[in-house]
Amino acid sequence: MRKSLNEQFEIIVNKYIKAFERKHKVKFEFWVDDNIGGICVINSDFCFNFIENIKVDIDYNRPSHLIWEWYEQKMIKQVQLYKYYKGDTNYHKFTNVFYTEMIKPLNMIK
Repeated sequence: MRKSLNEQFEIIVNKYIKAFERKHKVKFEFWVDDNIGGICVINSDFCFNFIENIKVDIDYNRPSHLIWEWYEQKMIKQVQLYKYYKGDTNYHKFTNVFYTEMIKPLNMIK
């Protein structure tokens, strides 16, 4: 019988999680609110967004230490992982782009 899209998604997510565990020598604990593919807890101490963090880390295949350096910095700068991997860690640049492209046009709507 053919698997549903949801079942296929769960299989792929689990493959990414296993790859992340192997790469970083960590242990997946659980999904927050049992939402597979959402936020997960690793080693009981770290929370990662599946799409924005785990998938990006595996797809970009960067050295293992970089995600931990990024994790520490994101608490201060809120830098997205894929931008960190590209070397773009200027927090103010991100906030200015957000303001210019999102907030300012919204203010123009009357």
